[in-house]
Parts: sequence; structure tokens; C-alpha cells
Amino acid sequence: MSTPPLSAAKVAKEELPSSESSAPPTQSNYPTGQLPDNELSDSTPRLVTVAFASTSEILKEYSGGERPSTPPTDTSNPRVFTRTNVSTVSSTHSLHTSDSVDVSSSQSESVMTSVIHSQSRDQIRKEIIQNYDFLIALIDAKKGNPEAQFYLGTMYDKGRGVKQDDAQALNWYRKAADQGHADAQCNLGFGYTVGFGVKRDQTQAVSWYHKAADQGHADAQFNLGLKYAHGKGVKRDYAQALIWYRKAADQGHAHAQIELGFMYAQGRAVKQDQTEAFKWYRKAAEQGHAGAQFNLGVMNEEGRGVKEDHALALDWYRKAAEQGHAGAQFNLGVMNEEGRGVKEDHALALDWYRKAAEQGDADAQCNLGWMYEEGQGVKQDYALALDWYRKAAAQGHAGAQFQMGKIYAYGKGVKRDYAQALDWYRKAAEQGDADAQFNLGFMYAQGRGVKQDQTEAFKWYRKAAEHGDANAQFQMGKMYAKGKGVEANDVEAFNWYFKAAGNDSRGAKLKLASHYQQGLGVKKDVLQATYWWLRSVVQEQNREIFLDGSNVAEDFYSDVI
Repeated sequence: MSTPPLSAAKVAKEELPSSESSAPPTQSNYPTGQLPDNELSDSTPRLVTVAFASTSEILKEYSGGERPSTPPTDTSNPRVFTRTNVSTVSSTHSLHTSDSVDVSSSQSESVMTSVIHSQSRDQIRKEIIQNYDFLIALIDAKKGNPEAQFYLGTMYDKGRGVKQDDAQALNWYRKAADQGHADAQCNLGFGYTVGFGVKRDQTQAVSWYHKAADQGHADAQFNLGLKYAHGKGVKRDYAQALIWYRKAADQGHAHAQIELGFMYAQGRAVKQDQTEAFKWYRKAAEQGHAGAQFNLGVMNEEGRGVKEDHALALDWYRKAAEQGHAGAQFNLGVMNEEGRGVKEDHALALDWYRKAAEQGDADAQCNLGWMYEEGQGVKQDYALALDWYRKAAAQGHAGAQFQMGKIYAYGKGVKRDYAQALDWYRKAAEQGDADAQFNLGFMYAQGRGVKQDQTEAFKWYRKAAEHGDANAQFQMGKMYAKGKGVEANDVEAFNWYFKAAGNDSRGAKLKLASHYQQGLGVKKDVLQATYWWLRSVVQEQNREIFLDGSNVAEDFYSDVI
């Protein structure tokens, strides 16, 4: 009788296609953090501070997202980058001037003393600066200064010195954009992309990105590349995407460099060239881009565009992992578990899996469950195994769903429950998991957790067999041979046994020997019978082979030797 297979679902993450992701709107180059003696004018020095951070939607390798220009941002957790209001002052905390409020020295002292009791002097100064910044920007903006208009937009955007207001932010971005302010045009495009302060409109987003990109704005060029790559607001055109990515990449834009590398890796609108892909990934990686560092790890591990080097792969994975890249953490777990480029260390593998799993990485959650189930690098704990499998399974992870089915089928740490096992096997099987398809077929064939149904068993065995599963191919041969769930057919039985034998199924090799010996579905051929019998014996290194209770080895030895 066949038994359900076990599967650990262990595989290192691969590079995945890029996709759009979001980034928060940005700040301007308008001067802040000082109390000027007079109003800012066009001659006031501008502080250009543009930097980027990763988003919460980075995929397994890395997928960039639309980026407006932005000042330095806390990137301690590059996978989490959400819009936040950093207002430290409400709309009621406005700056009082001598000509608007007449306050005596004694009154002033009492008010200040009260404030100091609730706020530190640094907080007070910060609040004053923010209020002053807002007032100065408002004065300049109303005079038509595009820098001030853009900066005012960022203040409303972030709720800095004023109550956060998306609509007002977009209003001021638009005023600056209409005067040709590239940063404002880029942010306006982003507003239309994500729908903050305005209804989403990808066509409008493309239009504004184009205006900024044509001025050489690297962020807009990158964002425009994304639009063409994904066909949002414009017809998908990889050639155009490549052009815009390259323009931004040549300016040192790390996100554009990784997307350009991906285009070369996949051969999109350009001849596939892993060496060129490696070059662009490296440029981004050397800027500290975790996604690019991860991709270099993959390429070094698999020898894509560079000589295979597990030690270098580990180094790049580690750089990315230390920045919180879940894919790199997962791959470090795999490499430490399997001893690739490093001494096998299950405890360290467990640590890396846990780091990725705690970020919600379903692959890591599944493998962490397997470590607890098998007691690898940690004390065996079926309850924790089930917990981690369940987390991954809830995300639709087919491997974890299969493992859940196995846990219930064998009663590991839980009461054996074939109905639950059947349900989890079905979830995984419907996603195309061959192991689950085989086990589902087995459950129907044996009537476990469901009424016995050979036709349904045949259906699921076939699905698994078509995925190349040797056990399923062997079962297909048996069902055709015995007419279970399908009309008996010796030719079909022989063909399936032949496929299974090609996938190293010992049972199938013995069945082929039997078919050749008896001429079932194939012309009788004693030499072929001997060949397949010997292949099965050599595989097991044992002449005492039993199949369905009969000593086939001795029968063949007397018949053909």
C-alpha cells in the first residue's frame, strides 16, 4: 500500500518580477529649521536633500515603487515605510507676534512657565520653528514662489506646523507644478497614483511624471519607467520603461538601477544579459540597497552573470538581512540549514527563519514550522510547528497547507483528524501542489476522511502525475492495470509505469519487468524484463524484493537467468 509522502518545502527564494509599490509623499528643498530675519525670497539658498527608503511591498527579490523626491528618512526598517503624520503642533498653536497680541512681561512669564511645565525647551523651540516655517512659507507661496508653494504642500502633507490635509497639500503641489517645479510635478503624479487628496487617475499621474522627467528629475524618470513596465496609465511598453530606468539609473538612482538590472536579467526589451544585470545590481547594492544586495546573493549563489560563489552569496545575503530584508534572512536560513558555503548549523538557520517569519514571510514560517516538527536546531514541539504552519497556511502557502494536512493525517501533537487533513490537502492541491494532490488521491482511494471514491482518487493522482510525481505515476499505472476509477488498459498502465520508472520508482521498474515478462500492454521481451528487474534490484541492493506479497526476485531469477 502506498503511503502519503512527506515534504519539507525547503527552497531558497528566487528573484521575482518587479511590481509597483507605494511610497509616502515627500518634503521639499525649501529651507527649514531656522528663524530668518526676513521673508524668504527666490535668492534664498535652497537645501537640496534627496534620499530614498524601501517600501513595505518589497517582494522576494525586490520590487521598487513610485518615488517622489524625499529628504533623508529613517530606514532602520526598510520593509516598513508608511505615511505618517509627524505633526508636533495643532492648528491652535500658532506663533504670536507683538503686533497681534499685547502681553505684559508678567503675563508672558506666567504663560511661558506653564508651557515649560508640560514641554521641554527643545520641544518649544521645535514648535516655534515649525509655526514660523509655515507662516513664512505661506507668505512666499501667496506671492507665487514655487519653492514656497511646494514646501507648503509638504507641510500640509506631513501635518508639520499645520493640521494634515491631503487636499491642501495637492492644491499647493499643483500651484508649484503649474510653474514648472519638477519636485511638485513628481509629487502631484504620485498623488494621482495613490489617490491622496484627489481621485486616482493613472493617466494624469503619467502626464505629471512626464513633465518632471523631461526636466531630468530622477524620481519621476524612475516612476515613469514603472508606469510603462506595468502598463498603468499608459500602454505597457518595456522598451520605454528601459529608457526611463536608464536615465534615472545613470543619475545614480538606486531603485532605477535595480529595475534596470532586472530588465537585463529577464531579457525585457533587451537581450538577456546576466552580466549586465549583475553590474546594475551591484551599483545599487553599493549604495546600501537591501533588495540589490539580496539579488547579488542570488546571482553569486547560482552563478548567474558571475562565477558561483557561496561565500560571496552569504556575504551579500547577510548585508541585506541585517537591514531587515526577509528574503535574505530566509535564504541565510536555507544556506545554514543545508551547509551551503558555511558549516551546517540548524540553530543559526532557525534564528534566520524566525527573523523572516516574524516579518510575515510565509516561506520562513513554513520552514520554521518544519524545524519545530522535526526538532532541527530546537527541541521538537508539534504545537509550535502547527502554529507556524497555520500562519503560513493562512497566507495561502501551499507547502504549509500540505504540512497542516500531514500533521492532522498522522496526529502529530493533535488528535488524528482525517477530515481536517483532507481539507488542508485540498487547499494545497488546488494550488497545484503535487504532494498534496497525491495525498488527496490517496485519501479518496482509501476512504480516509471522505467516502471512498476511486474515480476522484484517479483524478487527483493524474494531476500529481502530470506534475512529474513518481508515486502518482506509479499509482496511475496500477489503476489502469486493475481498472480502478478508470477502464482497465494495459497499454496505459505500461506507459505510466514507464514514466514512473524514469523518475526512479523502484515499484514501477518491477512492474515494467512484469509487463515485459507477460507481454502486458507491450510485446513480450524476456531481455527487457531482465533489464528492468536488475535495475530495481541494483537500486535497492537487495534481491529479496516483495511486491503485493509475492517474491518477484526469485520468480524472475528462475525464469530469465
